[in-house]
Amino acid sequence: MTSAIPIMEKGATPTGTLIDIFKEASMGADMLTHVRNFADFAMLNYPDKGGDATLRDHCGAVAERVNELYEGRVLSDRLKRLIAKAEVHDVLEMKDEQGNRLWSTLSMTQAGVPADIAASAWRLMRKPFQKYLDNIHEIASDPDDTLVKIADLDINMGWNRGWVRNPKESFKHKKQYLYPLARLYLQAVATGRIDPSVTSPIAFAMEDESVPARLKNLRILRKYSSDTADYTPKKALPGVNFMRGIVRFAQPQPALAI
Repeated sequence: MTSAIPIMEKGATPTGTLIDIFKEASMGADMLTHVRNFADFAMLNYPDKGGDATLRDHCGAVAERVNELYEGRVLSDRLKRLIAKAEVHDVLEMKDEQGNRLWSTLSMTQAGVPADIAASAWRLMRKPFQKYLDNIHEIASDPDDTLVKIADLDINMGWNRGWVRNPKESFKHKKQYLYPLARLYLQAVATGRIDPSVTSPIAFAMEDESVPARLKNLRILRKYSSDTADYTPKKALPGVNFMRGIVRFAQPQPALAI
């Protein structure tokens, strides 16, 4: 039976005493409830940079989107795990006024968050100096994180997310190029149509015909990826495009790999 969950003050460091108070309040809760309690404890007083009132509101919206996308399409236990990962997917991005991160995967597990969910939060977080599309490529290596990030992108591409608060060029690039491309790339990974160990996000953007021409801006994409391969279009030999069309037509479409 849980008692009232304590809520951390904005920017407060999660000391051992605070974590112990939280764990006692959440004692006896099932896994998903405990993770949701932790999300309340850690994020309810932390502002969201993208437009929601708090970071907790944003993570809750992503968790709801996970449920909308995958309920009835994955087993119940897996769905609970996906929702739990969504509930805390941004917790490692929280910082104090000096720019120090408030939480680590270690302190998350000390608060009772399962280790695989803490590890998921680490994968889903863009690391210092990591380029955006490199992070998307990292996420694509894990099937569950791929599904959570698809839900996160659906929320982030909403018209109300961030336009007023973030006028930076990099954010405009995210909205116009990176978010739509990442969504298409991760969907192709989730359906088994591409293998992320073989195909990078830029390779997918420049070589896959399902990607709209407006997203094939190599100059901009290069700024957000460490992939330096040559994707300059090659002049096709006579008859090559026709034969490629025959091969594509003959290939069966993959089932959703979730």
